[in-house]
Amino acid sequence: MSNLLNSPKEDHPAQHIYYRKVHFSDTDAAGVAHFTKLLNFVEEAEHDFLLSCGVSPFGPDHGWPRVSLSVDYTSPCRFGDEVAITLFDFSYGRTCLHYQFRAEVMQDGHPRTVFTGKMQVCYVRRNKDSTGEFSPAPIPHEIVKLWGGLLSP
Repeated sequence: MSNLLNSPKEDHPAQHIYYRKVHFSDTDAAGVAHFTKLLNFVEEAEHDFLLSCGVSPFGPDHGWPRVSLSVDYTSPCRFGDEVAITLFDFSYGRTCLHYQFRAEVMQDGHPRTVFTGKMQVCYVRRNKDSTGEFSPAPIPHEIVKLWGGLLSP
């Protein structure tokens, strides 16, 4: 998978790249990846990013549900394609993590953009009351420290 984009783009030095091959189960009858499956790739990239920072993407007492998503699809992604999903332009607020993403495949030796978008996820914790429901909570300082200089407030 090293033939895909490995180096940071100059305008986005803080980024995380995740590689994923399009499997048969990701495609429709024409062999084109279904848009919902491509969003799963972004979620896999997000989980890979969190884990690479030492942050659990979910647990019995916390999670990171999606609260906002915007996607622009620009070209098809097909069975067997190797996709580079790049997360970049990270920022965070009191309870939310924001980032942009793009997915690219190699075509004739050049990257071809498949889709781009923006995601906002919210840090939630399980309530200590009898309901056991989850509610937005401040991102713990320990997590912010694990992100180091990669993210900006």
